[in-house]
Amino acid sequence: MLTRVSMVVEELDEAIFDRQTRTSIINNDLQDSIRRLRVLIPGCGALGSAVASLLVRMGVRFLRIVDYDFVEPSNYPRTSSLGLLESLGNTPKVIACESMIRRLNPYVEVDSVYGWISSMNAKELIDGVDVVMDGLDNLKARSFIAREAWAAGIPYVYTGVSDRYYNVTVFKPGYTPCFDCIFSVPREEKGGIPVLAPTVYVAASTAVIALVKLLRNDWKPALLVGDVYSGSLESIPLSKEGCRCKQESVSGEYIVDDVRGRKVVYTRYSSVFSKLEHASIEGCNLAYRDAWRMILSCGRNIITVYRDGTLLCSTGKCDDALISRLIGAIE
Repeated sequence: MLTRVSMVVEELDEAIFDRQTRTSIINNDLQDSIRRLRVLIPGCGALGSAVASLLVRMGVRFLRIVDYDFVEPSNYPRTSSLGLLESLGNTPKVIACESMIRRLNPYVEVDSVYGWISSMNAKELIDGVDVVMDGLDNLKARSFIAREAWAAGIPYVYTGVSDRYYNVTVFKPGYTPCFDCIFSVPREEKGGIPVLAPTVYVAASTAVIALVKLLRNDWKPALLVGDVYSGSLESIPLSKEGCRCKQESVSGEYIVDDVRGRKVVYTRYSSVFSKLEHASIEGCNLAYRDAWRMILSCGRNIITVYRDGTLLCSTGKCDDALISRLIGAIE
């Protein structure tokens, strides 16, 4: 039920978005469409936070945000959700992004999901949304989300940034090739990509404009490639011809994968923390725990256990025998 304050905010919408709805791009009907949008933003770092900020200021009232990572000082120059002191704290990025959204508009509904993105939960993450606005920085996680969005007929607005360069495109079933037809996922991806702060904000703005074009039915399949330093922007047409997209089925309670050279185990198990706290795992000791993650020291292997049930081999090779012992303790 609406509170008196929120009812006043609803009544003020016309005044709040007056200058937006008087542009040549957005009228009152389109503003209503923006307000009703349900948006998934996977990734809450610099790009995801910038996209979230723009969408909230444009009038979107539902955001689902997802991330497993924590803020660090190097995030500060590019990330709109962080002040300098906040970047020094050990805070999940998804919590920092949610705090920013609530400061911007406390009446936006925010569904915050702390955890990894995998083939095991991607379908659940896109459930009930109208569009995906990319905020990720690795192709593997993007592929998981893009495949499920494609299967569900949901547009996926892809955005990539590196140094001074950015690219934006939309993957939409029936109109474009799918994500996997354009991008091949490398066996190993390097983290810590250098990025200029202006690159992030230009890319985020370009992605949001792509969304507006989708809503106006004024969008053409193309890959936009830009350079913020030179000011150049190239539009490369995309054709769906010859693209055959396969949907992979997922079975079992866990999957072992490789992300940026480190072994990751995605699981469907719940209450992982409480199970591991009371488990006796040969060769492993609890080294650290907070509300979000637990660190196990297993000889030369350091295992980070996340609240969503994901296991990350932070150091060491984490052989099959060790993974079997860990799985046995939480299943």
